[in-house]
Parts: sequence; C-alpha cells; structure tokens
Amino acid sequence: MKKSFLVLVVAFTLISCSSSDDHNNNSNNNAFNPPTWIHGTWSFDETIVNGFVFTNNSFCSINGTQETCFPEQESAGYDVNEDISETDYTITIIQSAVGQVIQTNSYHFIKVDSDNIEFDDPILDNRMMFKID
Repeated sequence: MKKSFLVLVVAFTLISCSSSDDHNNNSNNNAFNPPTWIHGTWSFDETIVNGFVFTNNSFCSINGTQETCFPEQESAGYDVNEDISETDYTITIIQSAVGQVIQTNSYHFIKVDSDNIEFDDPILDNRMMFKID
C-alpha cells in the first residue's frame, strides 16, 4: 500500500510540474511568440530604414523599403524555432520545400534596457544597437 501511494505521489508530481523550458522554447513550427519586453518597433536610425517590429504573434524585418513579415510568410514553407529568456530572444526561421531545407535565418536579440536592444548580427559578426520608437 505504501509503495502504491509513493508511486502515485511521484507520478502526480511529475505530471503536475512543468519545466520553464517548455514555455521558453518554442518549436511550434509556424508560431511566433516574442516576449513582451521586445514588443514594438525598433530602429537602427531615426528613419526606421532598418529595423524590426514585434507583436504578440509576429516578427517583421525592415530593410530599406522592403518589409518581410512573419507569419505572413508561413505559407511559403517556413518553420520557426524560438529561444526566449528575460534578456535574450533568438528566432531561427527555416524555409523548406518538398522536405528539403532551402534557407535558414537566425536572429538573436539582447535586451539592454527598456529602450534599447542589440541585434547580434551573424552575417556581419557584430552587434548593432536598436532603439524603441
């Protein structure tokens, strides 16, 4: 009887406890869940020629006159992986077609304070500061 009760308690504990990683790591294919600290429009300069826009379920990259927004691109065969913490947000967008990966883009953002984030640019191998608009 004691063994059955102990097994029941352990099973209940394992089922009822959830890992914080479950909430902070998203591999839900097409879903975007940016953390609230990054919601808004972020620009590299005063004119928003280069920047990013985050909402509760989307992410846009602005480069000159070209704006690429997700999840609008989901129909083009994109999968999304996110890593979220109190100060970091990493998005990996994988474009595939017919089961074959075509392109992978990663974006890493670091919260500096409530008005500034850094974009850790893997292509230029440097960090660029963006301000909230």
